[in-house]
Amino acid sequence: MVKRIFKILLGSVLFAFIFLLVASLAAPTFIRQDQVLAFLEKNVELPDGKKLKIDSKVKFGVFPYSYIEVARAEIVSADGRSQTLENILFGFTFNDLISKGIDFDFNAKIEGVDYKGNLAIEDFKTFRAQRRSPINLNLQFPVQLSLKGNLEFINDTKKLSNFTIVHKNSMMRGNIQAETPNTNINKVSGDVAINTTNIDEIRRLVDFKNANDPFTPAIGKGLINAKFETIGATEYDYKKNLKSQGDFQISNAEIYGFDLNEFIADPFVYVYKKDPTKKTYVDSANGKFSALDGTLGLSGINIINNVAKVVANGNINLLTEKVDVMSEISAQVGGQPVSIPVAVSGDINEPKVVPNVGEGIVRNLPSLVNNSKVQEYIKDPKNKDTVDKVNKALEGVGGIDGIMNMFNNEK
Repeated sequence: MVKRIFKILLGSVLFAFIFLLVASLAAPTFIRQDQVLAFLEKNVELPDGKKLKIDSKVKFGVFPYSYIEVARAEIVSADGRSQTLENILFGFTFNDLISKGIDFDFNAKIEGVDYKGNLAIEDFKTFRAQRRSPINLNLQFPVQLSLKGNLEFINDTKKLSNFTIVHKNSMMRGNIQAETPNTNINKVSGDVAINTTNIDEIRRLVDFKNANDPFTPAIGKGLINAKFETIGATEYDYKKNLKSQGDFQISNAEIYGFDLNEFIADPFVYVYKKDPTKKTYVDSANGKFSALDGTLGLSGINIINNVAKVVANGNINLLTEKVDVMSEISAQVGGQPVSIPVAVSGDINEPKVVPNVGEGIVRNLPSLVNNSKVQEYIKDPKNKDTVDKVNKALEGVGGIDGIMNMFNNEK
């Protein structure tokens, strides 16, 4: 998330800066469109040796509002990979030319996502001479946020230190730097701390492309701390080489898509199906996470609400976006305490949630002997394979019937 914002920001600073100078000083001297294109492609400097290729006509104006507008352009890497930008607009007022700082409006479509906002380099003189300055970014679209921090370029290293990002009721603080040890290879590292009263806002910051998706997976208060580093040239590389560790705390939350109360009511016959109209209240949740070799590990996850406690550990494959988590739900069923193992697997957006019925029955037979739902499950021919496995595990004591008879005789 922070890497994506930082990458866009760094690209925008140089990209917009050169564009603005061209618009205000050079553009009026051109007559033919081909001269404008040739001049821009030759003189615009981009990070990491990338080149600008303009695929459309260029519009520009000088006074009183200086601007330059390009319908379509590409940023091309040395290895031939390209990033498409559409509907690009940079502009600033004449007053910016005589002030200490410089700020400009921008509008562009990057990888199918529309961006609109304003970027201010607060000490332009120092930035031009020493390549460092406080900056202030205000983004209006795809999400509204403000970013303040200290931007610095040192040889092949770019730093954004002591930054603060504010989006509605969420604040992120931290430091991040990007090194370019080789052409097209970026090494990114940093630390972030997030404090929010609505964890759904973090989702919107993480995924700009789907930021305005009406479905809200979760809301509630949250605290997140993380350190990370990665290296690569593509998003796949960044995920594969990510090394990270951190922790989180969530409180007074609602998770949408399922109702835990329905599971507790009939845990041994429950079938999970994602339903956006259903929700589960969470009093508190906490845990730790770490990333290595393309896998995000989850450990010590504890989720508590008024009907159950969930303990979970597992992994999320960042490359395939598959989840593999084992959890245990402890609750009261029919007035009796039970503990039910549940496996969560498959696509992270549409996971399969499967209670381990066999192990659950074995663990909780003393509490479930007279539970009508369990007895119906055992008698249902569709569940014969599971029942046979449980009977085999209990064959030394006469299987399920033997256990039930033993408990009934003791009454």
